[in-house]
Amino acid sequence: MNLKDLKKLAEALDDSGKRELIYYLQSRTKGLAEPIRAIDEINEQKHKDGLVCPHCNNHSVVRFGKYVVKTRTGEVKRQRYRCKSCRQTFNDLTNTPLQRTRRPHLWVRFIECMIEGFSLRKCAVILHDEVTHVTLFYWRHKILVALKQIPTEDFQGIVEMDETYFLFSEKGKRNIYHIQNVNSYHSRLKKWMDRFNGIATKYLEHYLAWFRYLDSKEYENTASNKKQMLIKSCLFTVKDANTRHRSRDFSY
Repeated sequence: MNLKDLKKLAEALDDSGKRELIYYLQSRTKGLAEPIRAIDEINEQKHKDGLVCPHCNNHSVVRFGKYVVKTRTGEVKRQRYRCKSCRQTFNDLTNTPLQRTRRPHLWVRFIECMIEGFSLRKCAVILHDEVTHVTLFYWRHKILVALKQIPTEDFQGIVEMDETYFLFSEKGKRNIYHIQNVNSYHSRLKKWMDRFNGIATKYLEHYLAWFRYLDSKEYENTASNKKQMLIKSCLFTVKDANTRHRSRDFSY
C-alpha cells in the first residue's frame, strides 16, 4: 500500500478514528511527542520564582550539565541541576509524575483517558498495550497525588452544605465513610464514582480530587485541558507515590 492509498483510508475514518491514528503515529515517530514539548512550559512555571532544590527546598542551585534519556520516541536531552546546600543533583521532572518515564509520548493520551474516566484495562488497550494496566495504576495515582495538592478556592457568599456516604472499602469489613460536600455535587459525584465499581477507602481522597478537578473543567477533553492537567500535575511533589503504592495495593 502506498501513501496515497493510506491517505484515502484515513479520510474515510470518523473523528475518533482519526485521533486514534494520530496517536498511533505519534507514538512511533521520533520528535513528535507532545509531553516533551510540554516540558518547556513545566520548566517555566516551576522556575518562575527561581530554581529550588526538590530535596531540601534551598535556592542555592546551579546548572550542572545536560544528560541524555533514551525513550521509545528517541533520545531526549534534559538539564541537570545541583544544589549547593545538600549537594544532590536533580532535573526538571524530579519528584513529578513524569520522573524516570521512558514513554513520555503516552502521557497526554493517558490524561485524555483520565478525563474520560476510562478503566485501566481500557486505557491499556487505547495505548496499544505499550504499558500494562498495572503500570497505569501507578501512573494514575501519581497524577492523583499531585491533583490532591491543588489548593481550592476559599468559600464566599452563601455556602450550601450537605452530607453523602460511601461504603467503607476494606477486605472483610464494611462500614460507612462520611464526607461533606456541596449538595449540588451529589448526583454528579455518585454517577462518576459508580464507573469504578468500588474504590478502596484509602484512595477515596485521590478520586475526590480527580472528580473535583474534572468538575471544575466541566469534563471538557480539550487539548488545553489535557495539557494543563499534565503541567499542573508536574508542579507538585509526588516523591512518596511510588513507595506508597505497592503491587498488593493494586485494584481495578
